[in-house]
Order: sequence, then C-alpha cells, then structure tokens
Amino acid sequence: ICSGHLAAHTFGRLNQTTVFRLGDRIENNIENDRKPFEGCGHYYVWSDAGTVSQYKDEEDNSCFYPSIHALDALYRAYPEMTILLLRRNVTKWASSVTRYAY
Repeated sequence: ICSGHLAAHTFGRLNQTTVFRLGDRIENNIENDRKPFEGCGHYYVWSDAGTVSQYKDEEDNSCFYPSIHALDALYRAYPEMTILLLRRNVTKWASSVTRYAY
C-alpha cells in the first residue's frame, strides 16, 4: 500500500499463486502490441519495474526499465500517467538491484 493505494514493487501478483516480475510482463506486453500494464494486476502504483530482459537473445543480457526504454509506449497507452523521478546513490542502487537479479 502506498498512501492508501495498492502498489506493486518489482513483482506483481494476480492471485495467491501467480507472481511475476513487472518488467518482464511489461516488456512482453509491449513487444506483443498490448498495453504495458495489461495483466499486471489491479495496482495504482508500480515501482522498480526494471528487470534483466528475458525476452531478448540469451547473449544480450540487457536490462529493461519501462520508464527509460518504453516511455513512448507508456505515454501512448496512459497519457494522463504520472512518473516520479527518484534519485539514489548509484552504488547503493546497484547493490540493491544485484540482490534481486535472476
């Protein structure tokens, strides 16, 4: 919960057994011409949705961050959305991301 709104951080949940990485679902939706948050649950806030891309070639271990790589798709689907830019210490952020990598 974020300020009284249902929120998803890194992972989304559709029910008690279906849990997924937000970035993977959003990237897959965009690549298949669906709205980015389609099938991502009934959240009002999504945060830290970046992920190591699993839908690219295995040799291309690239990251996917919707607010960077899919900003145009997000805007087209949700023109009234709000994106908050948070600034963090790069070293601490990298350490945190590494703990949750595949």
